[in-house]
Amino acid sequence: MFTEEQRDCLLETINVAMGQTGDALARLLGTFVQLTVPGVEGTERASLSDALRRYLGDADHVAAVRQGFFSAHCRVDVFDPGHGRAAETSGLRGECFVLFGDDSYRQVAELIAYEDQLDEQSERELLLDVSNLLAGACLNGLAEQLGEVLSFTPPALVGTGLAIDHILDTSTLQWDQILLIAVNYRLEYRSFDCTLVLMMPTTAIAGLSEALDRILATL
Repeated sequence: MFTEEQRDCLLETINVAMGQTGDALARLLGTFVQLTVPGVEGTERASLSDALRRYLGDADHVAAVRQGFFSAHCRVDVFDPGHGRAAETSGLRGECFVLFGDDSYRQVAELIAYEDQLDEQSERELLLDVSNLLAGACLNGLAEQLGEVLSFTPPALVGTGLAIDHILDTSTLQWDQILLIAVNYRLEYRSFDCTLVLMMPTTAIAGLSEALDRILATL
């Protein structure tokens, strides 16, 4: 999928982008945020839920928000996030998922001194706002390093209290091979658990490889 040099460059690029996301979360919550070493792997559609489970650790149920992204090179007129219906192109595209374990998003409300009562509507707004902040920090950090300009679909709440197998309906996903990138964020002395996941179809790998080669050429 990648040469050794490309993979090392990709890992460094992801580390920087995910670190920026951790900084954004730390500023929002006013506390130190720990993050794991990002995981990068290729997986098949049928194995996607198992791959997600490895990164979500002990979380049995999650709240999930998804957001599509695509570069200017993609044929956005036929792009459909989650279903992969796009022209064969070298442009970057994929989906970003922000997953909160169990009660973690309610801890966000507590840490930021959220004044409104957390009813169903305010929970939805909180999840969308926080997820949009984190996804934006990650994707913009990644795009800046890769020399790409990304556009985003509006964040959409998949649901709360979701079993891991229900985060994504793989029967409707038309991506047979997927590049999966994931990192977990935790807080000291709390059960808070947040995982940011990027998924890209293999048709986007060529564009990613080209961007990595441009970075390597400047070193």
